[in-house]
Amino acid sequence: MAIKFGLVIFMLLAGMAFWILIFLASLIPGWIGLNLKEYLEENVLKNKNPFEGRD
Repeated sequence: MAIKFGLVIFMLLAGMAFWILIFLASLIPGWIGLNLKEYLEENVLKNKNPFEGRD
């Protein structure tokens, strides 16, 4: 009986860890996307044509 109870707790913890991982994995690309957006706005939009001035 105790083994079955331990298994249930283990499954609950594993399930929670799984959802937390999914949550974090969904946050990371958004964070990278925000940084990329800021980088592009700072570097590309300041000088409209990055290839201007190059021979």
